[in-house]
Amino acid sequence: MCGISGFCDFSLNYYDKKPFWETILVQMHETLKHRGPDQAMIDLQPHVGLSHARLSIRDLKSGIQPMTRTFHGKTCSIVYNGEIYNHRELLPELQAAGYRFTTTSDTEIILCAYMHFGKDFVEKLNGIFAFAIWDDTTRELLLYRDRAGTKPLFYTQTGSSFVFGSEPKALFCHPDVTPSIDKNSLQEILAVGPARTSGNGVFTGVKEVMPGHYHIFCPDGQHDILYWDLPCREHKDSYVQTVQTVSFLVRDTVERQMVSDVPVCTFLSGGIDSSIVTALAARHMQKEGKILNTFSFDFSENEKYFKSNAFQPERDLPYVNRMLQYCKTSHTYLECSQEALFAALSDAVTSKDLPGMTDVDASLLYFCSEVAKHNKVTLTGECADEIFGGYPWFYRPELMNRDGFPWSADPAARTSILSDDVLRTLDLAEYSHARYEETLSHVPHLDGESPEEARRRDIGYLNIKWFMQTLLDDDHSGVEKPAAIFIETVQADGGVNVFSVEYLKALREFCDKNDILMVVDDVQVGCARTGTFFSFERAGIKPDMFSLSKSIGGYPFPMGLAMFKPEYDLWKPGEHSGTFRGIQLSMVAAKAGLEFMLDNNIEAETRRKGEIVREYLEKNIDGDPNVIATRGIGLLWGVEVKDDATAGAITARAFKKGLVIERAGRDNAVIKIMPPLIISDEDLIAGLDILKAAIDGE
Repeated sequence: MCGISGFCDFSLNYYDKKPFWETILVQMHETLKHRGPDQAMIDLQPHVGLSHARLSIRDLKSGIQPMTRTFHGKTCSIVYNGEIYNHRELLPELQAAGYRFTTTSDTEIILCAYMHFGKDFVEKLNGIFAFAIWDDTTRELLLYRDRAGTKPLFYTQTGSSFVFGSEPKALFCHPDVTPSIDKNSLQEILAVGPARTSGNGVFTGVKEVMPGHYHIFCPDGQHDILYWDLPCREHKDSYVQTVQTVSFLVRDTVERQMVSDVPVCTFLSGGIDSSIVTALAARHMQKEGKILNTFSFDFSENEKYFKSNAFQPERDLPYVNRMLQYCKTSHTYLECSQEALFAALSDAVTSKDLPGMTDVDASLLYFCSEVAKHNKVTLTGECADEIFGGYPWFYRPELMNRDGFPWSADPAARTSILSDDVLRTLDLAEYSHARYEETLSHVPHLDGESPEEARRRDIGYLNIKWFMQTLLDDDHSGVEKPAAIFIETVQADGGVNVFSVEYLKALREFCDKNDILMVVDDVQVGCARTGTFFSFERAGIKPDMFSLSKSIGGYPFPMGLAMFKPEYDLWKPGEHSGTFRGIQLSMVAAKAGLEFMLDNNIEAETRRKGEIVREYLEKNIDGDPNVIATRGIGLLWGVEVKDDATAGAITARAFKKGLVIERAGRDNAVIKIMPPLIISDEDLIAGLDILKAAIDGE
């Protein structure tokens, strides 16, 4: 995580007292140094100051913040805390629009995306984030927060000055902001704590950018804009489809979060959530020839004093050991003594700026400090119980049907320390119930729900908006410019993934602008496989180098071709060598094959037959409960099924019916349709019929 902070005042010119205000910015990032110890920078402009304490995860050398960019007459600056998991997917469109990037960080992509798409660009982001953008053109300061509120962001206004920071303590560095509490502060701490009402910063005058919102401060005042809320839709998928969807989302989420320029580890408790995350992360790293670091936590002498409860019916250790046998990670067992736990209590409150969950916060802080000695980034199974209904109040009637927050049934531990007059003044029960009823008023419901279904939806919403927030509150990579980018325009063995024309054009432009060679691998998809002789022709681009299929000569006379622009031919005579070059029969066969292709209009025929495949798949195979997706181009198509076992069973059944078909893609779960280009329409349909029967289990 990083720490962001700053201030804005349109009635002041900060340059009039520049050293003073720069000192305030330094104090702000020093206050947040525990969030970002690797680097600290400030940027003071006439009406705004930005400060950043950086934890370097991506673009270790170049991703320095605050970051300022000017494009198309527009100048903007950003300070950012978080990770954007789809930033690479946003890159081609921005490059095509003329944006030029000097780093590999997601920070620069966020900033350019704002300038290109406008304020609502945040709807395009997949990630966890809190960031501030200063738009010098419109004279607006914009604060953005992710949908779930994973990354914190607080703000306050005092007079004409607007102040913001990742934690309340950063706000108090400003000379006009003094920490204080009032009646509402005590109600928040004692009635609903350790949770907080969404948007409530507890300290007097302090607010929080709400999850799924962005906040604008400008000369005409403040504006709060909702860009996302939890939707309510009827669930129409079958059980099998639901399992497939959830499986894909979890796998995709873990793999996206493995992208880092520093090693990633996982916390392993032995529970279902952390075990799934660990298994997926370990598999991902094993594919790269690496071993995942894992950590488990326990308390000293827990084997003696452990007592079963509703939240933890059994000890973690036996299940941790079973997972280690399965995942084969590099594991570290960590223990926390009672002395260490006690010592961390004060630091836990200081870190959070508020009272929290005492031993839970303290132990987590202690264990994280130990893990930080080995790894900077960790994945956990946190918040799965809130989403998937793992807590007792999801299924125990007495908790589920309680008229109030189900996790805070007994306020006696808090009220016992207060005098009668304080209790009357604060009226904690009424305050808690008012917040409870207020939350329920926002729960989206479907017509025709049963009372039980409606209540379960209430409980889920309460957990996400309250209990999950409590857990979340506990809370770029220097690379030299590459010489070349290698790309398959259609990833055949990768699962038949077709790159769009727009992407290929943007990549070509990117390579040209940055003096990077573009190399296309046409081994599987060249020689008219996609409907044009070269697969890149559909995009109207010319690579600097490309290769052609070893089968260009036709079986059994393989031949491979590597072609490149003359200016890149630096080889001397005798250096143009290869496994399948120089065989006379292959050259004769290749010449005959090329003539055949020209005489019989194979390119057009491939495109026509490709439409036959597409229409057949859309009509007969899309929508099958075993099928996740179909995709392809020309005479190369993929049918993605739910897992490798399903794909294996389908290809085995097809083989028994006389169809040989291979698998590709993630976990070999994509069935690859790649017939000969000269196949007849009748044989093509017959093969597709066999595949359909095999998918149907026949």
